[in-house]
Amino acid sequence: INAEYMGPIAPHFAEFVWKEILEHDTTVHNAVWPEPTKPVDPILQLSADFLADTVHTFRVQIAKQAKKAAAKVTHGDIFVMTQYEPWQLLSIEAVRTETEANGGVVPTDIAKRLQGNAELKKDFKRVMGFVAILKERVTKFGPASFDPVPPIPERALLEEQAAYIAAQLGLAAVTIVDAADPAAPDRDRAKAKAEVGRPAAAFYTAA
Repeated sequence: INAEYMGPIAPHFAEFVWKEILEHDTTVHNAVWPEPTKPVDPILQLSADFLADTVHTFRVQIAKQAKKAAAKVTHGDIFVMTQYEPWQLLSIEAVRTETEANGGVVPTDIAKRLQGNAELKKDFKRVMGFVAILKERVTKFGPASFDPVPPIPERALLEEQAAYIAAQLGLAAVTIVDAADPAAPDRDRAKAKAEVGRPAAAFYTAA
């Protein structure tokens, strides 16, 4: 499979591997692309997307902070919500209703449709960001996206990948914090910004 991957970018080397090492009689460029042996795990895919998006968001945040800070940040606190907030549950139900009425497809004008929802008016800016994520998930994973329980264990995932996240962000370490814990430290008031699907973070220079 690696020889097939290399074909478009290193054709001569791929051909050498294909014929001389793997001992095929035909050219690698006529090889049939391998078929998946099992269906894609939607939770694994969602987890990978979530981790990549989180790292990207925090990398941008650090870059912006670096323009104002005198010292380079070395550590970070990442705040995670483990349960949907009431406005998110209302959003899920509202999008579900509109989607079912639209034949199972999220309406293209979903934002306009939700503007008249009095229950969502107070948090409408946050609702729109969440609905954008929800719409993408529904497109990929279907009705399961409307489950009132978050689809992936975000805190466990980020704790497991803490060393990777720190390395990607150029930090010495990151700490994963439950944003719903009233006793948790709230550096830079980041805790209140955390949502399911959108962790918040505070980056600082350790003494």
